[in-house]
Amino acid sequence: QGKTIRFEADLLQMAHKMRMDEIKAQADLLKAESTNIRNQTNVQINDAALPFGQGNYGKLMEKLLNGEP
Repeated sequence: QGKTIRFEADLLQMAHKMRMDEIKAQADLLKAESTNIRNQTNVQINDAALPFGQGNYGKLMEKLLNGEP
C-alpha cells in the first residue's frame, strides 16, 4: 500500500508540474502577442540655401500643377 500512495503522490506532482508549465506557456504567449515592435526612421532635410518651393520639390510641384509628364 505504501508503493500505491507514493505512486499517486508522484502522479499528482507530475500533473501539477504539467499544469504550471502550461500556465507559464500561456502567459508567455500572451506577452509575445501583446508586444508590438515597430521601427521607424524619419529623415528631414532642411536646405536653407533654397527658398521654399524651389529645388527638387519646387520642380516636382511645378510638373504636377502644369500636368507635365
